[in-house]
Amino acid sequence: FRFCSLFPEGYRLEEHKLIRELIALGYVQKEYKNQSLMDAGKACVLSLLKRGLLSDRWGGGIFGMHDLIHDLAVSTAGLEFKMVRSKSDEIDERARHVSFIEVDICWDSLSKVRNLQSLIIEENNVTNPQLTK
Repeated sequence: FRFCSLFPEGYRLEEHKLIRELIALGYVQKEYKNQSLMDAGKACVLSLLKRGLLSDRWGGGIFGMHDLIHDLAVSTAGLEFKMVRSKSDEIDERARHVSFIEVDICWDSLSKVRNLQSLIIEENNVTNPQLTK
């Protein structure tokens, strides 16, 4: 559940985006041969809901996480996960998962990351030649 550290406290997670993120991070495994990854992702989200790691506080497929769970996720994530909240945030070169929430992308800091596996950008129109690197 360390992926939760990529989102700010009180952040609203839409089910389809959450499932896609879990699939991209490799957390979703098919339970049987013909199962789609989206269906397996829905089962994963249901499991997180049952365990109390997520809550359906807004209804309609919009989930949140309890502040205590978020704080625990941040403390266990260590350097592997980094949520960037301002331009002054430094990204450790050992980070593997980085999210930019409500802030412009710090390309200089991001270019130092050597083992990046996932990048979450909360803007739809991001085009930059550095993304291809």
